[in-house]
Amino acid sequence: MKGTVTGRSFSRLQKSGEKPLFSLDSRRGTLNRAFLFMVLAICASALIPGCRPTPADGKLQVFFTGNMRGNLTPCGCRISKGGVARLASFVERFHEPNANRLLVDAGNFVDRESVKKCSEKCRLMLASNELLGYDALNVGTQEIAMGRNALISLRDSAAFRTPLLSANLVDAGTGKLIFEPYVIRKYGNMTLGIFGLISETAILSPGALDGGALRVTGAREAAARYVAELADKVNSVVLIGDLADNDITEIVKANPAIDLVITSGRQQKTEVLRKIGKTRVLGTGISGYNGHYVDFEFRPAWGDSFAFRDHMDALTDKYEQPNSLTEKFTALGISKLPPSAEETN
Repeated sequence: MKGTVTGRSFSRLQKSGEKPLFSLDSRRGTLNRAFLFMVLAICASALIPGCRPTPADGKLQVFFTGNMRGNLTPCGCRISKGGVARLASFVERFHEPNANRLLVDAGNFVDRESVKKCSEKCRLMLASNELLGYDALNVGTQEIAMGRNALISLRDSAAFRTPLLSANLVDAGTGKLIFEPYVIRKYGNMTLGIFGLISETAILSPGALDGGALRVTGAREAAARYVAELADKVNSVVLIGDLADNDITEIVKANPAIDLVITSGRQQKTEVLRKIGKTRVLGTGISGYNGHYVDFEFRPAWGDSFAFRDHMDALTDKYEQPNSLTEKFTALGISKLPPSAEETN
């Protein structure tokens, strides 16, 4: 990411009273200007830590899901909720034409039958994610249950292009991460870093790690590494994860540069916005039957600050309306599937 010596890092330097790295002294103007241009060039190639992007300008809407568990159609509940066609209607209804859009999933998007494989329902869910235009999917407990080979097959699939993220899921045989730890999304001069995690405590049993073929490393250590890596590249850092409450608290306290946490892990306050310091934390709920989005609005005059609001609504039949993807979902056979059973755990 290209950065400049203006913006956040330089404004902080001015406030601290330290001497700047350069000055346009009239007696040595030519030399100092040359030095200035050199610094700008190096910052542009991101070789100097602390060269940050210019303050962002604009509005971003982050739509997010979690715990979908393969529920492509509305549930067979007392009040019918959920389904990918309704989610598409929700996004279309609330996406503002003048705002940039990010769509992410915090984990557990495949069905419970996808153990040691990606089932037919799993493949349909992944195809629907492509149609919906997800920017990133975090690998959660349910995805790990598919096993090493299925995960690598998805990663390497030419048909499935949506980035799968995990900053702490490791191939035990190679010792390397299976997926990319993060993605960076650029919207004009607004730059976002999104990274994914899973808590070690989210793994229900050792057998879920494919008999030792997979390994989950410390979420807190991984967060520290990749937040530091992103800090000088982006205007805002978003963490998506299948994370427990205590892990979130420790991660955020140690990494205040994280602006937003979206988790599919079980929370004491499931879908209620809370703050840890300046970091906002939101859960997706245990059922995946609600639609969520948050607004970020950035202005250069605000410096490190931004405007924020969140919105949640149940995906009931009021979103049962034709949308730009309805025919494509029907072509996949999604609308013909029986209703999903209500999730209770």
